[in-house]
Amino acid sequence: MLGRIDSIEKLVRENESIMKAIDENLIDKLWENKPAVSKEAVFVYEEKYSGESSEIRLKKIVDILVSKNCSCGVIAALDQISWILNLRGFDIDFNPYFIGYFTIIRKGDKTEYNLYADEDKFRDKNVQDYLAKIDIKLFSYEKVMEDLAKLDKQTVGIELRSVNAKILGLVRAKDNVIVDLEDIIPCLKQKKNPVELEGFRQCHIRDGLGLVKHLAWLEHQLNVLNRTDIDEFMAAENVFECRKAQDKFMGLSFGTISAFGPNASVVHYKPIKGSAMIMSKREIYLVDSGAHYLYVF
Repeated sequence: MLGRIDSIEKLVRENESIMKAIDENLIDKLWENKPAVSKEAVFVYEEKYSGESSEIRLKKIVDILVSKNCSCGVIAALDQISWILNLRGFDIDFNPYFIGYFTIIRKGDKTEYNLYADEDKFRDKNVQDYLAKIDIKLFSYEKVMEDLAKLDKQTVGIELRSVNAKILGLVRAKDNVIVDLEDIIPCLKQKKNPVELEGFRQCHIRDGLGLVKHLAWLEHQLNVLNRTDIDEFMAAENVFECRKAQDKFMGLSFGTISAFGPNASVVHYKPIKGSAMIMSKREIYLVDSGAHYLYVF
């Protein structure tokens, strides 16, 4: 199977053109007032929530690599890294992941597990002790490039559709053989264990309660108190507060779509404070929102 970069390069060649890679991020040169990278700490997603230890998940991945005769594995998808290691972070809005890479290096009967991320986010002693317990070596995010460049004459398992061109190029630069892991790890993730299934059920109950409270509040404001100052932004803020009040709330899963009247027909509409439409009981109100929670036992 071709990776995305291979498909693009093939198309470019067919049009008698060439692609040239650059190390500099051109978007950064144009992005004014770019938000600072999150420095919030990574935390352990305990087995009472995941239903399965990281040791078991690591063994599953190693067994896959062995079955495909791979001496190495490179995992770039952030959701997969978090799932395998039972770790969570706050690097990306609305997603419980941290930015990093994870490699598995098999050397005879020994296996090395290397995590490349912002080391400062792993400063919590509980997290450090956890990494030591499952034999994970932590390195700086940038070091992954240096270490991948050293791979030579290895058979490397990579999910081609999730790895970027830079990483793929480093592995291909030497006499390595690449094996596409395709959708093997996503399929493992999708098969939920009993703890995860019950967690979904309990979290949906709490999330439903939060949403019902919001709708009850809105109905009372408009129909009973006859308020004429409630706008879409205020309603979105109330959705957040109602969900936040639920136990083990971990944040919204996407920006709340709170749209009244004609705005309800706008795809992914987002109300803005100061310019949001005033609501009434005479037209349709659309609310589309979600949240993350931890399962409560």
